[in-house]
Amino acid sequence: MSRLIILSEKEQREFDYPPILLPEARALCFNIPGDLERKINQLRTPTNQIGFLLQYGYFKASKRFFVNNKYHQEDIEYAAKILNISLDSVHFEKYVNKIPKDHREIILKMLDYTPFEEAEKTWVKYELQTKAEQLIEPEKSFFEILSLLHERKIEIPSYHRLADLVTKSYSSIEEQLSNIIHSLLEDTQKSLLDSLLQTDNKSIKGVINSYKIINQSMKPKAIQASINLFIQIKDVFISLLPVIEALKLTPQASQYYATWIIKAKSSQIKQLSSPGKKYLYLTAFIQHQYYLRQDAFVDIFLKCVRSAKNSCVKHLNKSDKISRNERRTAVKHLTQSRRTYKSLVDEIAEITHSSVFTDISKIKMINELLIKHESNISEKEQEKLKLFEQTLNSFVADNDNYYILEKQSIKLQRRVSDIVKILLFNETNSNQLLIKAISYFRTKDGIISDNSPKDFLSETDRNAILGDGNNSFNTSLYKILLFIYMSTELKSGDLNLKYSYRYLSIHDYLIDEDTWQKEREQLLKITELSAYDNADMMLYDLKILLDEKYHLVNQRYNNQLNPYLSINKNGIIQATTPTLEEKETEHISALLNQNRYVPILRVLSDIDNATNFSMSFKHHTIKSIKHRPKGSTFHAGIIALGCNIGVPKMAQISTGVNENTLNNTVNWYFTRKSLHDANQSIVNMIHQLSLSSIYLADKNQKHSASDGSKFGVAVDSLLANYSFKYFGKDKGISVYTFVDERQSLFHSLVMSASEREAAYVIDGLNNNDVPNIDIHSTDTHGYTESIFAATHFLDISFAPRLKKIGRQCIYAFSAKKTYENKGYKILPSRTINQDIIKTHWDDVLRFMVTIKLKKTPASQLFKRLSSYAKNNPLYKAIKEFGRIIKSLFILTYYDDVTLRQRIEKQLNRVEAANRFSRAIFYANAGEFMQGTSDNQETAVNCKMLIQNSIILWNYLYLSQLLTNCQDSSERDDMVNLIKDGSIINWSHINLHGEFNFKRHAANENPFNMDKILSLRINIAE
Repeated sequence: MSRLIILSEKEQREFDYPPILLPEARALCFNIPGDLERKINQLRTPTNQIGFLLQYGYFKASKRFFVNNKYHQEDIEYAAKILNISLDSVHFEKYVNKIPKDHREIILKMLDYTPFEEAEKTWVKYELQTKAEQLIEPEKSFFEILSLLHERKIEIPSYHRLADLVTKSYSSIEEQLSNIIHSLLEDTQKSLLDSLLQTDNKSIKGVINSYKIINQSMKPKAIQASINLFIQIKDVFISLLPVIEALKLTPQASQYYATWIIKAKSSQIKQLSSPGKKYLYLTAFIQHQYYLRQDAFVDIFLKCVRSAKNSCVKHLNKSDKISRNERRTAVKHLTQSRRTYKSLVDEIAEITHSSVFTDISKIKMINELLIKHESNISEKEQEKLKLFEQTLNSFVADNDNYYILEKQSIKLQRRVSDIVKILLFNETNSNQLLIKAISYFRTKDGIISDNSPKDFLSETDRNAILGDGNNSFNTSLYKILLFIYMSTELKSGDLNLKYSYRYLSIHDYLIDEDTWQKEREQLLKITELSAYDNADMMLYDLKILLDEKYHLVNQRYNNQLNPYLSINKNGIIQATTPTLEEKETEHISALLNQNRYVPILRVLSDIDNATNFSMSFKHHTIKSIKHRPKGSTFHAGIIALGCNIGVPKMAQISTGVNENTLNNTVNWYFTRKSLHDANQSIVNMIHQLSLSSIYLADKNQKHSASDGSKFGVAVDSLLANYSFKYFGKDKGISVYTFVDERQSLFHSLVMSASEREAAYVIDGLNNNDVPNIDIHSTDTHGYTESIFAATHFLDISFAPRLKKIGRQCIYAFSAKKTYENKGYKILPSRTINQDIIKTHWDDVLRFMVTIKLKKTPASQLFKRLSSYAKNNPLYKAIKEFGRIIKSLFILTYYDDVTLRQRIEKQLNRVEAANRFSRAIFYANAGEFMQGTSDNQETAVNCKMLIQNSIILWNYLYLSQLLTNCQDSSERDDMVNLIKDGSIINWSHINLHGEFNFKRHAANENPFNMDKILSLRINIAE
C-alpha cells in the first residue's frame, strides 16, 4: 500500500525540520524562565543542556520534536551563547536514545501537553475514519487533524506517521467498499448498471443522462413525467438494495460518488480505472437519485396540499363575504317571524287567562286567531322562512369547509395521488393508523370505498365523510382529508420515509444507539463535551450563575445604576439602547475612490495574487488532475455565477475565454467545498491584516452576526415559495449570510423563503473554519430557545436582538416568590423543569455530539426537532435547557447597554452585507436562474467570493495608503477615518465591465439600411 501524497516533497521537508526562526521569535522561544533554568542546571553535560533547550524552544514554536541532526546551526549557536557554553563541548552524537526521550517527557509536562501515544492515536484514527467515510479530501483531513491536535494540546507526530494514518483510513474505506461490490454484486445487477450507459438511436448520451436532472415544475404533466422516471430508478434501486445496505455509504459519500456521475459523460464513466469502481459509483448514483427524488416528491406533495388548503381558505373568505347579506336577511326575517309568533302567543295567553270568557268561547277565539295568523303568512313566505332556517343551520354546522375541500379534491388528486402510491414510508416509526390508510390507498390503486380505514380521522371528519348516515360515503372528501393528514404528519415527524435525506425520523439522524453506548465517553472527549457529562453538577453550576445574575441586575436597578432600564405601569420591562454617535462615513469612500473605478476582474486578479485562492479549486475527485485551467478561467466562472450573468453569456461577451473550457471548469471545479475553501483563504488573509483589527470592539471577544435576504427565482424551483410581501406574485428563496466583526463573510447558504432562519444558525457556526467566535447575533427570526442550548454547547454566547424583549419569558431554578421576598423587581416567569432535563440528558448529549461531528447538518436536525409534537421528550429537554441560557442572556442584555449597542452594530453590518449582495448579484434582475438548491448555493458562494475579494482589496488598498503616511499622527488620523466608516464599500468597483470605443469604426454599421427601408410587409385588413 503506497502512502498518499498529501504534501509536496518541499512541504514534507519543511514539516519534518525545525521551523526557521526570525530573531524576535528565536528570543521568545528560547527564553529561559526560572523553572526551565532549574531543569537545565540539573543536567550534567553541556550537550544535554543544549539539547534540552533546543527541544524546548522548537516545541514551543511548532508543538513538535525533531531529531538532533536536523537542528539549525544558528539555533545551536544561539542556545550555546545564552547558556554560556562552548560549542567545542557539545557532542550531539551522544544526544540519542533515552536521553532526548526523557527530556521530551519533561518538556511536555512543563508545557501541559499530552504525548502522542496509543490513546491519542486511536482518537486520530476515529477522526480520520469519519472523514474518510465522508470522502473529505485527504489533504484537508490532514490539516484538520493538525488543528485539532494543536487545540487539544497534544504533541504533533512526524509527517510520515500522520500520513500513514491518513492513508490507512482512506485505503481501508476503499478496500471495504471494493470487497462488498466484488462479493455481493451479481451479474444481473452488473448488467442492469451497464444498461444505464447504453445509447439508442435517438440519443448518444445514454439512459443515465435522463436520470441526472430532477424536474422542478409543479405542473401535473411534469409531475407525472418525474414519477414515470422515478419508477425506472426505483426498479434499479430495489434490485441493488442488498448491495446498498451492505455498503452503508454515508450521505456525504453517496453524494460525492453520485455527483461525479452527474458531472461526467457516459464515455468517462465507462473509462473508470476498474469495473468495481464503476459499479460503486453507479450504485451510489442510483441510491442518491432514489433518496433525492423521494424527498422531492414529498416537497411537491406538501406544496400541493398547502396550495389546496390556501385555495379553500380563499373560497371560504369569498363565500363568507357573499353570504353576509344572506345571513343578515335570514336573521331579519326570522326575527320578524319570531315577533309575529310571540304576538300570537301573547294574545292566546291573554284569552286563556281571562275569567270573563267560557272555555268554549276561549277555544273559538283562539281558533279564529290562528286562522287569521295563517291567512297573513302566505305559502311563499313559509317556504322562504324554511329556506332561511336551513341557511342559518348550514352556517352553524360549518359544512361549507367540507364542501369546498371536496371541490378541491379532484384537482389535488391529479397532482399527488400517484406520489402517495410511490413513496416508501418507514412503518416502524410512523403513525400506524395513517400507515394503514396509505397502504389501503396504495393496494386499491386509489379506488376508495366505504371500507377504507377511518381511524386516523377525527370524529368530526368521519361524520362529514359519512354524510347523512344512509351508507353515503364521500370519496373525494376522504382523499383530500387523507392527504391533509399525511401532510401534517410528514411535517411533524410522525410519518417518515424509509429512504431519504430529509424526511427520516430524528433518531435516524443521530449517532446510532449501539455506537453511542459503546463509545460514549470517547465521543464526548472528541467533541469536547466531557464537562457536560454530569447533569446534576452542570445544573447546579448554572443555578449559582443564574441566581447571581438575578441579584446583580436587580441590585443595579433598585440602586438606579441602570438608567436605560425601566418597568412600565403594566409591569413590562423596557430596555432602551442609546444610539451610537453618528460618524462621517463618506471619508472611506473618498479614500477608496482615489484610484478611480477598479474593474472587478482586476480585483479578483489582485486578490488571487495575494491569497492564491484559485488553488483552492480542486477537481471533483480525490486524485489530482494533470491539466489544470488557468486562473483567469476561474475568475470568469466566479463572475459568471456570482454576478448572475450566466456561464454561456459570460463566454460570449468575454475575450480570452474558451466556452468549452469555462463550462468544463465550472462543472468539475466549482464544488461547494472548493468554493468554501477559496472563500476561507480570503477570510484568513483579512484576519491576518492589522488594519482589520480596528473594527473589533473587544480583542478578547470575536462577535459575528447572521441574517437572511430574499431573492426572486425566475425558473421552476421546488425550494422557492410565494411571498407577496417580498416577491409580489412570483416565487423566491432566502440567502442566509454570516458576517464577522472584521466584516468578512464566512458562510452563506440558501433556504426556503417560508422557513425560519433559526434552524440554520448552527450550520454557519459549526462549519466555520475561522476560530474563536465568542458571540453571535441574529434578529428574532434567527432565535429559538433550542438555539440558545446548542450555541452554549459550542461555547458561543448567543446574543440575538429580540423584538419586544420585555415580554419574553425568563426563568429561574427557584420560585418567583423567592425573588419577590428579596425585593427584586425583575422576576422570573416560572421555574426550570430540571427533571425533564436530567431524564433526557443523555439524548441531549447524543444530539449535540451528532452536530459537532457533522454527521448530520444541524439545520436538518433542528427542522425535524422543531416540527415534532410539543410533547416530544428530546425537544422539551433541549428547549428547557435553552431557557436557562436564554434567561442568562436576557438578564445580561438588560444590564449591559454596551452589549446592546454591539448587537445593533453587528446586525447593521450584516444588513450592509445584504445590500452589498444585491449590488453584486445584479444581472437578470437579481433573480436566480438556477432551479436546484445545489446550483443556487454555487452561485451564492461565487457571489460571496466576489464580496470577500472586494473587502480584502479595500483592506489592502487602505493598508498601502497607511504605509505611505509621512508620520504617525497622519497615520492615526487616517486610521480613525477608516474606523468610522465601513470596509463594505463597493462604490469604486466597476462591476459591469468596460466599454472599448477604440475597436468600433464609424462606418461599421451591421445593418443594411437600404434593404431595411425598402422592406414592405403586407398587412391583412
